[in-house]
Amino acid sequence: MCGNHRLTARLGVASTAFVLSGLLAAATGAAPTTAQTAAPTPDERAGCEALQQIRNLTITHAGVTETGAGEPYCYVRGILPPAIHFHAQLPLPRNWNGRFLKWGDGGKDGDLDFADHRVAEGYAVANSNTGHDNGAEPGSSFAWNNRQAEIDFGYRAVHLTAMAGKTLVRAYYDAEPEYSYFEGCSTGGRQGLMEAQRYPGDFDGIVAGAPANHYQDMNAVRVWLLQRMFRDDFAGALGFDTDGDGRFDSVRKVEILADAVLSACDRNDGVADGVIDDPLGCDFDPDRDLAPHRCIDDIDGDECFTRAQMQTVRDFHAGPRDRHGEPIYAGKPLGSELQWPRLFIPYPVNNFAPGAVGLGGDHLNYLFYDEDPGVAPADMVDVSTPPDRNATPPEWAWWEFDINDVTDGKGDVMKAITDAVDPDLTRFLRQEDGKLILYHGWADALVVPQPTVTYYEEMVETTFGGDLAAAQERARLFMAPGMGHCRGGRGPDTWDRLAPLVAWVERGEAPDALIATHATDGVVDNERPLCPWPARAVYTGPAGGADDPANWTAASFTCRQPIRYIGRVPSPESSHREFPSAFQPLPKISPDMPRWGERFAREMPSLEPPFYGVNLVDVRREHYDAIFRNIELQVQGAAQLLGGRLHFYSVTDYGEIRRVIFIIYFETFPDSLAGLVPDQDNDVTGFPDIWSGSELWSEQRQAGRVDYSAAGT
Repeated sequence: MCGNHRLTARLGVASTAFVLSGLLAAATGAAPTTAQTAAPTPDERAGCEALQQIRNLTITHAGVTETGAGEPYCYVRGILPPAIHFHAQLPLPRNWNGRFLKWGDGGKDGDLDFADHRVAEGYAVANSNTGHDNGAEPGSSFAWNNRQAEIDFGYRAVHLTAMAGKTLVRAYYDAEPEYSYFEGCSTGGRQGLMEAQRYPGDFDGIVAGAPANHYQDMNAVRVWLLQRMFRDDFAGALGFDTDGDGRFDSVRKVEILADAVLSACDRNDGVADGVIDDPLGCDFDPDRDLAPHRCIDDIDGDECFTRAQMQTVRDFHAGPRDRHGEPIYAGKPLGSELQWPRLFIPYPVNNFAPGAVGLGGDHLNYLFYDEDPGVAPADMVDVSTPPDRNATPPEWAWWEFDINDVTDGKGDVMKAITDAVDPDLTRFLRQEDGKLILYHGWADALVVPQPTVTYYEEMVETTFGGDLAAAQERARLFMAPGMGHCRGGRGPDTWDRLAPLVAWVERGEAPDALIATHATDGVVDNERPLCPWPARAVYTGPAGGADDPANWTAASFTCRQPIRYIGRVPSPESSHREFPSAFQPLPKISPDMPRWGERFAREMPSLEPPFYGVNLVDVRREHYDAIFRNIELQVQGAAQLLGGRLHFYSVTDYGEIRRVIFIIYFETFPDSLAGLVPDQDNDVTGFPDIWSGSELWSEQRQAGRVDYSAAGT
């Protein structure tokens, strides 16, 4: 596809050693060898400097320089008209591993990013400023009435930089790159998906982390959340002024909130490690779980929540709805709360300038509307000063934004330029045989993870007709519990992002898991596999040792396919074994029926097929619209991987709770389920209750007592 894939034959025996050295460095992260750090020869310098005379690119500089670790390489800078500045880091010919890498960007970009660690591994690396310099046009201001700049930032710069980088590779090494890759996170993740959608022939493999691909909705909602904190003179803000100087100096409320969420959900995966494994399956209700911390008589204090602050918590977790009640974008995931203050609360740690103001406070001025409404005021934190409409140019401020502008289509022109949400990756994944690795942290408060799961599921449906197994031959999503934006957080967050993709593309070794670690003060204190969605890492280590940090190693966890998400039962009187009226008079599951464990493994395979899996999901009413589709798609995918299919489902309203029953059909007993370990009471488990259709379901169906009219299809 992108390269000629004949590197060893082309370079000959002498160069093969360098190729193998590069492969070893990429796999192990080894330091550069003596050959790599040796001073460049006169011929190597001359070959690099000659690139300045290349006829089909505008090159402004070409010369040998060094990485921060002292490794020499050929450094090239150039211009792609009208305004894209790019650069390339080209290993000396003796150190090149035959690969080209486009290094992704972050934020609004506007600078040239270096990837010294990839140069040390032998990659020829290219990057650009995406068409503007943030030293002159900070934030989003580069796009002020500048459609060309918007297009360059949206998609053009990455593609042209890849093309220019490959031209330099051909000129410098007198060879095509054997393989071409893209690696990026956040804005870089968006760029990676944009490349797969618009320019499927640019890369053999793409790593896209925490992709900000719903770019306009994401930035609009970020502003909406700022409005929740700042409105009514900060009445709903989750900070407190303890010394009376008029400024927040405590975010104790957020700490209490984070502890309450963790208390509700940390043990859902059976491991008390301070990490929420599955935020979608976390049942946290602020009215219930923060009840002990309500402010008496609604008088604000450092360690309590007023009614307005409780509403802020709800808003942050749920995300906004438009005037018709339709959800616009996902809220902050449960488990991300400790990141909120830096982003949304003015307090000493962020110098009273919330990060979300700097990241998106001026986005709507310049990058959302087809016609820019005005320039941002000089002080974007002082919401008490009205924007000057009579200035030249006129001012407009983020606190004037109406979230309904999103669903009213006022940002649709820019969405067509910046958003990378097309789920049809047929050209990249099927026609070009590309490989895609997506990853996202479950605790990411900056670019929330739920839309990435949704996008992946939509891609599976659109590109592969819903065949998850086929999709996973070319594209895999890895969700990282407890990881923040791109890295950081309480969960394992460190692994080589690129090496698994290289192994997949070049050797056909699909990543069954990414082994990630978390370190405190340089000491690894948590390690586990990140599993291909929808699988999750289940503790299978020493019995009774799940809470012992000594057992938090990859060897103590196994990737398994979950079927269902279950919250808490709605009341002590109800049970997950009770069936809603849609299935009456189907009997309750009998305690005598074969269950998980030895009796299950012994008796179930001997029963007469077919088999049915019953999966019960309780979802709080206010969360139903936002998460149900994700749950349905996960059930479909997991059932498929287990050799079954989703037969139908039923939704029953129990007031605050909506209970969904999924029926999974199996032609034969799913052997892959044997040996799975449930929790103690078998009510909240990642796996289905299964019984023989001949013993139960068939009898009810033949008796005409199954009401299909109440079931979804």
